[in-house]
Amino acid sequence: MPPVAVQERDASAALAAFGSGSSRRTALGLVAYCFNIAAKFSGTVAAAPNFKDPFVFIEEAARIGASAVQIPFGICTAGKIRAIRDRAERDKIALESTVNLPRDASDLDRFDAELKTLSDLGVQIARTVLLPGRRYEQFTSVLDYAAAMRRGIKALSDAEKSARRHGIRLALENHKDQTLEERLALLEQFNSEYIGACFDVGNNIALLEDPLEVARAFAPWTLTVHFKDQAVREYEDGFLLADVPLGKGAIELAEVVQVVRAKKPRARFHLELITRDPLRIPYLREDYWTTLERIKARHLGGTLAMLKKRSAGEEFPLVSKLDPAGQVRAERRNVEESFRYAANELGFER
Repeated sequence: MPPVAVQERDASAALAAFGSGSSRRTALGLVAYCFNIAAKFSGTVAAAPNFKDPFVFIEEAARIGASAVQIPFGICTAGKIRAIRDRAERDKIALESTVNLPRDASDLDRFDAELKTLSDLGVQIARTVLLPGRRYEQFTSVLDYAAAMRRGIKALSDAEKSARRHGIRLALENHKDQTLEERLALLEQFNSEYIGACFDVGNNIALLEDPLEVARAFAPWTLTVHFKDQAVREYEDGFLLADVPLGKGAIELAEVVQVVRAKKPRARFHLELITRDPLRIPYLREDYWTTLERIKARHLGGTLAMLKKRSAGEEFPLVSKLDPAGQVRAERRNVEESFRYAANELGFER
């Protein structure tokens, strides 16, 4: 691995060809997944920086106008920790992180070492998830889902002890894994100051729940926010759910912001716009309901009303049909457009 100083120079050189930044600083942060495509094609597509490098990501976040980042840091040396802190302070970027829960007892040392790195970096909040996949796609039986949840809750319990030692608050994302009622029951079960919510504004649409209702319920627990807009459109098995630039979807963004800020004014909002083909939410298929039999009729009714009122008029573009360079350009365009909208229309400009 090259010395830290060399890594920083390489970061600046890689970004020079990526596109112009914005001098308008906003109160919006940037999540690592916003540049999944550029990271994927780094080294094979011209002007696609390696956004897995924290120096690259932090510098680009500042250029775009972000005030914070939420990225994985892994386990870093003392020298790299100092260099990352210096870069973040220079660019006036606050640091949050994302971590994977320990898989089992043999993975506890890895998790603890990552939290030690975060503590040394000055990070106070780390986003995590119970389940990596989507509930309605991942499980073929209630028993399989219940077993996975037991493992996830055990991992979260082990992680909480490490988080307590290091003073890191774990922000558990609503990750299409639990309904609103199930997640609230889990948070109340732990009742720990070291476990709260990473409130993803759009994810519970896939579980037929209204974003504004979810915002009201999660607001008291919220430590950090994955901020996004999503568009919906019917298809033969249900509806398509597409990540779109802020202001182009079906979510009442201004109302969501108001609800969260009223309860947690210090919680950071981070753009999490994943440029990709739309997701399929096959709620008209029987297998969708395998583990979701407790969804309330009013939620289904609300989803049907949203589809009728706010369904997109045109078909969603397929990002996968673009060549790699076109995908990289589309991703950056979506991110920049979202930052402009947040500043101009949602009060995020500083």
